[in-house]
Amino acid sequence: MQVADGSAALIGMLTAVWERLLDRSPLGPDENFFDLGGDSLLAMELVVRIKEASGCELPVALIFEAPTIASLAAAVRKQIASPLSPVVSMKPGTDGLPLFLIPDISGAVMGYAALVRNIEVAFPIYAIRPKGAQGRDQPLMRVEDMADYNIEHIRTVRGGGPFRLAGYSFGGLVAFEMARRLVAAGEDVELLALIDSYPNERLWPPRCRIDVMARQLIRRITTMQNLTWRELGPYVAERCRGLVDYLRRCIHDPHPGLALDPASLQPSSRTVFAACWDAMAVYRPGYYDGRLAFLQPTQRDLTPHDPRKVWLKFARQVDVHVVPGSHSTMMSADVASVAGCLMACLEATDRSVECI
Repeated sequence: MQVADGSAALIGMLTAVWERLLDRSPLGPDENFFDLGGDSLLAMELVVRIKEASGCELPVALIFEAPTIASLAAAVRKQIASPLSPVVSMKPGTDGLPLFLIPDISGAVMGYAALVRNIEVAFPIYAIRPKGAQGRDQPLMRVEDMADYNIEHIRTVRGGGPFRLAGYSFGGLVAFEMARRLVAAGEDVELLALIDSYPNERLWPPRCRIDVMARQLIRRITTMQNLTWRELGPYVAERCRGLVDYLRRCIHDPHPGLALDPASLQPSSRTVFAACWDAMAVYRPGYYDGRLAFLQPTQRDLTPHDPRKVWLKFARQVDVHVVPGSHSTMMSADVASVAGCLMACLEATDRSVECI
Protein backbone atom coordinates (compact mmCIF):
# COMPACT_ATOMS: atom_id res chain seq x y z
CA MET A 1 0.00 0.00 0.00
CA GLN A 2 1.38 3.40 -0.93
CA VAL A 3 1.60 5.73 2.05
CA ALA A 4 -0.22 9.00 1.46
CA ASP A 5 1.66 12.30 1.76
CA GLY A 6 1.81 13.68 5.30
CA SER A 7 1.35 10.31 7.01
CA ALA A 8 5.00 9.36 7.38
CA ALA A 9 5.19 10.48 11.01
CA LEU A 10 2.03 8.52 11.91
CA ILE A 11 3.29 5.41 10.11
CA GLY A 12 6.64 5.75 11.90
CA MET A 13 4.99 6.06 15.32
CA LEU A 14 2.73 3.05 14.74
CA THR A 15 5.60 0.96 13.41
CA ALA A 16 7.72 1.70 16.47
CA VAL A 17 4.84 0.79 18.82
CA TRP A 18 4.14 -2.47 16.96
CA GLU A 19 7.80 -3.49 16.92
CA ARG A 20 8.19 -2.95 20.67
CA LEU A 21 4.94 -4.73 21.52
CA LEU A 22 5.44 -7.72 19.20
CA ASP A 23 9.24 -7.81 19.72
CA ARG A 24 9.76 -8.08 15.97
CA SER A 25 11.72 -5.83 13.65
CA PRO A 26 11.60 -4.61 11.01
CA LEU A 27 7.88 -4.59 10.22
CA GLY A 28 6.38 -3.51 6.93
CA PRO A 29 3.23 -1.34 6.62
CA ASP A 30 1.14 -4.19 5.19
CA GLU A 31 1.92 -6.93 7.74
CA ASN A 32 -1.14 -8.17 9.63
CA PHE A 33 -1.18 -7.72 13.42
CA PHE A 34 -2.94 -11.04 14.00
CA ASP A 35 -0.71 -12.97 11.57
CA LEU A 36 2.26 -11.68 13.58
CA GLY A 37 0.93 -13.29 16.77
CA GLY A 38 -1.38 -10.53 17.98
CA ASP A 39 -4.60 -11.38 19.82
CA SER A 40 -7.37 -9.52 21.65
CA LEU A 41 -5.23 -9.03 24.79
CA LEU A 42 -2.30 -7.65 22.79
CA ALA A 43 -4.74 -5.45 20.87
CA MET A 44 -5.81 -3.89 24.19
CA GLU A 45 -2.16 -3.34 25.08
CA LEU A 46 -1.56 -1.86 21.64
CA VAL A 47 -4.20 0.86 21.99
CA VAL A 48 -2.78 1.73 25.44
CA ARG A 49 0.70 2.13 23.97
CA ILE A 50 -0.60 4.18 21.05
CA LYS A 51 -2.31 6.49 23.51
CA GLU A 52 0.91 6.81 25.53
CA ALA A 53 2.90 7.60 22.39
CA SER A 54 0.44 9.95 20.70
CA GLY A 55 -2.34 10.90 23.12
CA CYS A 56 -4.87 9.39 20.68
CA GLU A 57 -7.41 7.05 22.33
CA LEU A 58 -8.61 4.37 19.93
CA PRO A 59 -11.32 1.74 20.35
CA VAL A 60 -9.83 -1.77 20.53
CA ALA A 61 -12.14 -2.86 17.71
CA LEU A 62 -10.27 -0.56 15.35
CA ILE A 63 -7.31 -2.98 15.43
CA PHE A 64 -9.64 -5.71 14.17
CA GLU A 65 -11.00 -3.50 11.39
CA ALA A 66 -7.58 -2.18 10.39
CA PRO A 67 -5.03 -4.88 11.26
CA THR A 68 -2.06 -3.50 9.29
CA ILE A 69 0.04 -0.45 10.10
CA ALA A 70 -0.95 1.27 6.87
CA SER A 71 -4.68 0.58 7.25
CA LEU A 72 -4.58 1.55 10.93
CA ALA A 73 -2.91 4.86 10.08
CA ALA A 74 -5.64 5.56 7.52
CA ALA A 75 -8.33 4.60 10.04
CA VAL A 76 -6.80 6.89 12.68
CA ARG A 77 -6.87 9.82 10.29
CA LYS A 78 -10.46 9.00 9.35
CA GLN A 79 -11.53 8.72 12.98
CA ILE A 80 -10.07 12.10 13.78
CA ALA A 81 -12.21 13.54 10.97
CA SER A 82 -15.43 11.63 11.77
CA PRO A 83 -16.67 8.91 14.16
CA LEU A 84 -16.43 5.25 13.21
CA SER A 85 -19.54 3.35 12.17
CA PRO A 86 -21.09 1.31 14.99
CA VAL A 87 -21.24 -1.67 12.60
CA VAL A 88 -17.91 -3.49 12.78
CA SER A 89 -17.05 -6.02 10.07
CA MET A 90 -15.61 -9.02 11.93
CA LYS A 91 -15.41 -11.40 8.96
CA PRO A 92 -16.06 -10.48 5.33
CA GLY A 93 -18.27 -12.66 3.20
CA THR A 94 -20.64 -12.56 0.25
CA ASP A 95 -22.64 -15.78 0.44
CA GLY A 96 -25.67 -15.97 2.73
CA LEU A 97 -27.36 -13.90 5.41
CA PRO A 98 -25.06 -11.98 7.77
CA LEU A 99 -24.75 -12.80 11.46
CA PHE A 100 -24.90 -9.87 13.87
CA LEU A 101 -23.11 -10.27 17.22
CA ILE A 102 -24.09 -8.10 20.19
CA PRO A 103 -21.25 -7.40 22.68
CA ASP A 104 -21.36 -8.42 26.32
CA ILE A 105 -21.50 -6.00 29.25
CA SER A 106 -18.05 -4.60 28.46
CA GLY A 107 -19.27 -3.31 25.10
CA ALA A 108 -16.04 -4.57 23.50
CA VAL A 109 -16.62 -6.12 20.08
CA MET A 110 -13.08 -7.52 20.25
CA GLY A 111 -14.43 -9.97 22.82
CA TYR A 112 -15.78 -11.90 19.82
CA ALA A 113 -12.46 -12.07 17.97
CA ALA A 114 -11.67 -15.66 19.00
CA LEU A 115 -15.24 -16.79 18.32
CA VAL A 116 -15.23 -15.32 14.81
CA ARG A 117 -11.88 -16.91 14.00
CA ASN A 118 -13.40 -20.30 14.83
CA ILE A 119 -16.56 -19.82 12.74
CA GLU A 120 -15.87 -21.15 9.26
CA VAL A 121 -18.63 -19.75 7.09
CA ALA A 122 -18.98 -17.93 3.78
CA PHE A 123 -21.42 -15.28 5.00
CA PRO A 124 -20.32 -12.01 6.64
CA ILE A 125 -20.23 -11.51 10.40
CA TYR A 126 -20.69 -8.12 12.04
CA ALA A 127 -20.62 -6.84 15.61
CA ILE A 128 -22.38 -3.70 16.80
CA ARG A 129 -20.32 -1.22 18.78
CA PRO A 130 -22.53 0.29 21.53
CA LYS A 131 -23.23 3.98 21.71
CA GLY A 132 -20.63 5.71 23.85
CA ALA A 133 -17.86 3.23 23.08
CA GLN A 134 -15.87 5.88 21.23
CA GLY A 135 -16.19 8.36 24.08
CA ARG A 136 -18.02 10.91 21.93
CA ASP A 137 -21.53 10.20 23.22
CA GLN A 138 -23.13 9.17 26.47
CA PRO A 139 -24.02 5.47 26.57
CA LEU A 140 -27.64 4.35 26.50
CA MET A 141 -29.13 3.38 29.86
CA ARG A 142 -31.93 0.97 28.86
CA VAL A 143 -31.81 -2.37 27.04
CA GLU A 144 -34.82 -1.25 24.99
CA ASP A 145 -32.95 1.85 23.76
CA MET A 146 -29.85 -0.23 23.00
CA ALA A 147 -32.00 -2.59 20.91
CA ASP A 148 -33.48 0.29 18.91
CA TYR A 149 -30.02 1.76 18.34
CA ASN A 150 -28.67 -1.57 17.10
CA ILE A 151 -31.65 -2.21 14.82
CA GLU A 152 -31.21 1.21 13.25
CA HIS A 153 -27.61 0.38 12.38
CA ILE A 154 -27.99 -3.24 11.26
CA ARG A 155 -30.55 -1.95 8.77
CA THR A 156 -27.72 0.01 7.11
CA VAL A 157 -26.23 -3.40 6.27
CA ARG A 158 -29.44 -5.33 5.69
CA GLY A 159 -32.60 -3.34 5.20
CA GLY A 160 -35.02 -6.19 5.89
CA GLY A 161 -35.17 -9.72 7.22
CA PRO A 162 -34.51 -12.48 7.71
CA PHE A 163 -32.09 -11.53 10.50
CA ARG A 164 -29.58 -13.61 12.46
CA LEU A 165 -28.70 -12.39 15.94
CA ALA A 166 -26.46 -13.74 18.69
CA GLY A 167 -25.20 -12.37 21.98
CA TYR A 168 -23.04 -13.55 24.85
CA SER A 169 -24.09 -12.83 28.46
CA PHE A 170 -25.54 -9.29 28.60
CA GLY A 171 -25.36 -9.13 24.81
CA GLY A 172 -27.93 -11.92 24.69
CA LEU A 173 -30.46 -9.71 26.49
CA VAL A 174 -30.00 -6.94 23.93
CA ALA A 175 -30.22 -9.47 21.07
CA PHE A 176 -33.43 -10.85 22.61
CA GLU A 177 -34.98 -7.38 22.76
CA MET A 178 -33.88 -6.70 19.19
CA ALA A 179 -35.58 -9.90 18.04
CA ARG A 180 -38.79 -8.94 19.85
CA ARG A 181 -38.88 -5.56 18.17
CA LEU A 182 -38.02 -6.87 14.73
CA VAL A 183 -40.81 -9.46 14.90
CA ALA A 184 -43.23 -6.81 16.15
CA ALA A 185 -42.28 -4.74 13.09
CA GLY A 186 -43.19 -7.66 10.82
CA GLU A 187 -39.63 -8.87 10.19
CA ASP A 188 -38.44 -12.48 10.23
CA VAL A 189 -35.76 -13.45 12.76
CA GLU A 190 -34.19 -16.63 11.41
CA LEU A 191 -31.83 -17.17 14.35
CA LEU A 192 -31.73 -15.80 17.88
CA ALA A 193 -28.87 -17.37 19.83
CA LEU A 194 -28.31 -16.56 23.51
CA ILE A 195 -24.88 -17.61 24.75
CA ASP A 196 -25.41 -18.24 28.50
CA SER A 197 -27.57 -15.17 28.89
CA TYR A 198 -30.15 -14.63 31.63
CA PRO A 199 -32.33 -11.77 32.83
CA ASN A 200 -31.99 -10.48 36.39
CA GLU A 201 -32.28 -13.22 39.02
CA ARG A 202 -35.37 -11.54 40.47
CA LEU A 203 -37.23 -12.70 37.34
CA TRP A 204 -36.27 -16.35 37.77
CA PRO A 205 -38.82 -18.79 39.18
CA PRO A 206 -38.33 -19.17 42.97
CA ARG A 207 -37.35 -22.83 42.57
CA CYS A 208 -34.48 -21.86 40.25
CA ARG A 209 -33.12 -19.32 42.73
CA ILE A 210 -33.36 -21.80 45.60
CA ASP A 211 -31.66 -24.49 43.53
CA VAL A 212 -28.72 -22.21 42.68
CA MET A 213 -28.27 -21.13 46.31
CA ALA A 214 -28.46 -24.76 47.48
CA ARG A 215 -25.80 -25.84 44.99
CA GLN A 216 -23.49 -23.03 46.09
CA LEU A 217 -23.98 -23.97 49.74
CA ILE A 218 -23.34 -27.68 49.05
CA ARG A 219 -20.20 -26.83 47.09
CA ARG A 220 -18.80 -24.76 49.96
CA ILE A 221 -19.69 -27.40 52.55
CA THR A 222 -18.03 -30.09 50.42
CA THR A 223 -14.93 -27.94 50.14
CA MET A 224 -14.82 -27.43 53.90
CA GLN A 225 -15.26 -31.16 54.56
CA ASN A 226 -12.16 -31.87 52.49
CA LEU A 227 -10.04 -29.41 54.47
CA THR A 228 -7.96 -30.21 57.52
CA TRP A 229 -8.57 -28.31 60.75
CA ARG A 230 -5.44 -26.29 60.02
CA GLU A 231 -6.73 -25.36 56.54
CA LEU A 232 -10.29 -24.66 57.66
CA GLY A 233 -9.48 -21.49 59.62
CA PRO A 234 -7.75 -19.67 56.75
CA TYR A 235 -10.50 -20.78 54.32
CA VAL A 236 -13.29 -19.36 56.50
CA ALA A 237 -11.27 -16.20 57.15
CA GLU A 238 -10.77 -15.72 53.41
CA ARG A 239 -14.49 -16.14 52.70
CA CYS A 240 -15.33 -13.64 55.46
CA ARG A 241 -12.81 -11.12 54.09
CA GLY A 242 -14.40 -11.51 50.67
CA LEU A 243 -17.84 -10.83 52.11
CA VAL A 244 -16.62 -7.77 54.03
CA ASP A 245 -14.87 -6.46 50.91
CA TYR A 246 -18.06 -6.89 48.87
CA LEU A 247 -20.15 -5.07 51.48
CA ARG A 248 -17.58 -2.27 51.58
CA ARG A 249 -17.80 -1.94 47.80
CA CYS A 250 -21.58 -1.83 48.05
CA ILE A 251 -21.24 1.25 50.26
CA HIS A 252 -18.63 3.10 48.22
CA ASP A 253 -19.22 1.80 44.69
CA PRO A 254 -22.59 1.94 42.89
CA HIS A 255 -21.45 -1.03 40.80
CA PRO A 256 -19.94 -3.49 43.28
CA GLY A 257 -20.28 -6.35 40.83
CA LEU A 258 -17.75 -4.81 38.47
CA ALA A 259 -14.81 -6.97 39.46
CA LEU A 260 -12.45 -4.88 37.37
CA ASP A 261 -9.83 -2.32 38.15
CA PRO A 262 -11.09 0.90 36.51
CA ALA A 263 -7.52 1.63 35.43
CA SER A 264 -7.62 -1.50 33.26
CA LEU A 265 -10.39 -0.04 31.09
CA GLN A 266 -10.46 2.94 28.79
CA PRO A 267 -12.67 5.70 30.28
CA SER A 268 -15.30 5.22 27.57
CA SER A 269 -15.33 1.45 28.18
CA ARG A 270 -15.78 1.95 31.91
CA THR A 271 -18.76 4.24 31.24
CA VAL A 272 -20.37 1.74 28.84
CA PHE A 273 -19.75 -1.09 31.32
CA ALA A 274 -21.51 0.75 34.15
CA ALA A 275 -24.44 1.76 31.92
CA CYS A 276 -24.95 -1.84 30.80
CA TRP A 277 -24.79 -3.03 34.41
CA ASP A 278 -27.57 -0.63 35.40
CA ALA A 279 -29.61 -1.53 32.31
CA MET A 280 -29.37 -5.24 33.08
CA ALA A 281 -30.60 -4.69 36.64
CA VAL A 282 -33.87 -3.07 35.56
CA TYR A 283 -34.61 -4.87 32.29
CA ARG A 284 -37.80 -6.93 32.24
CA PRO A 285 -38.10 -8.90 28.99
CA GLY A 286 -41.38 -8.87 27.15
CA TYR A 287 -42.73 -11.91 25.31
CA TYR A 288 -40.98 -13.08 22.14
CA ASP A 289 -43.26 -15.04 19.86
CA GLY A 290 -40.43 -17.01 18.35
CA ARG A 291 -37.76 -19.61 18.84
CA LEU A 292 -34.42 -19.07 20.53
CA ALA A 293 -31.32 -21.23 20.78
CA PHE A 294 -29.67 -21.21 24.20
CA LEU A 295 -25.99 -22.22 24.43
CA GLN A 296 -25.37 -23.50 27.97
CA PRO A 297 -21.99 -24.43 29.52
CA THR A 298 -21.58 -27.72 31.38
CA GLN A 299 -20.31 -25.89 34.48
CA ARG A 300 -23.19 -23.79 35.84
CA ASP A 301 -22.95 -23.34 39.60
CA LEU A 302 -24.45 -19.84 39.44
CA THR A 303 -27.23 -20.45 36.91
CA PRO A 304 -30.21 -22.81 36.60
CA HIS A 305 -29.69 -26.39 35.42
CA ASP A 306 -32.42 -25.91 32.82
CA PRO A 307 -32.58 -22.44 31.19
CA ARG A 308 -36.00 -23.27 29.77
CA LYS A 309 -37.46 -22.79 33.25
CA VAL A 310 -36.44 -19.14 32.99
CA TRP A 311 -36.82 -18.38 29.29
CA LEU A 312 -40.09 -20.17 28.46
CA LYS A 313 -41.78 -17.44 30.45
CA PHE A 314 -40.57 -15.00 27.79
CA ALA A 315 -40.29 -17.03 24.55
CA ARG A 316 -42.50 -19.45 22.65
CA GLN A 317 -39.76 -22.07 22.15
CA VAL A 318 -36.31 -22.58 23.72
CA ASP A 319 -33.80 -25.08 22.29
CA VAL A 320 -30.93 -25.82 24.68
CA HIS A 321 -27.47 -26.74 23.35
CA VAL A 322 -24.88 -27.80 25.95
CA VAL A 323 -21.21 -26.99 25.33
CA PRO A 324 -18.11 -27.69 27.45
CA GLY A 325 -16.75 -25.18 29.93
CA SER A 326 -18.07 -22.41 32.13
CA HIS A 327 -19.50 -18.95 31.56
CA SER A 328 -16.06 -17.36 31.82
CA THR A 329 -14.38 -19.80 29.38
CA MET A 330 -17.00 -19.71 26.63
CA MET A 331 -15.23 -16.85 24.82
CA SER A 332 -11.71 -18.12 25.58
CA ALA A 333 -10.58 -21.69 26.33
CA ASP A 334 -13.83 -23.30 25.13
CA VAL A 335 -14.62 -20.88 22.32
CA ALA A 336 -14.07 -23.52 19.60
CA SER A 337 -16.92 -25.62 21.04
CA VAL A 338 -19.17 -22.58 21.19
CA ALA A 339 -18.31 -21.72 17.59
CA GLY A 340 -19.09 -25.27 16.48
CA CYS A 341 -22.44 -25.23 18.24
CA LEU A 342 -23.31 -21.83 16.76
CA MET A 343 -22.41 -23.06 13.29
CA ALA A 344 -24.69 -26.07 13.81
CA CYS A 345 -27.54 -23.73 14.74
CA LEU A 346 -26.88 -21.66 11.62
CA GLU A 347 -26.78 -24.74 9.42
CA ALA A 348 -30.09 -25.89 10.89
CA THR A 349 -31.70 -22.57 9.93
CA ASP A 350 -30.26 -22.94 6.42
CA ARG A 351 -31.86 -26.39 6.07
CA SER A 352 -35.22 -25.12 7.34
CA VAL A 353 -35.14 -22.28 4.82
CA GLU A 354 -34.34 -24.71 2.00
CA CYS A 355 -37.23 -26.97 3.05
CA ILE A 356 -39.61 -24.05 2.80
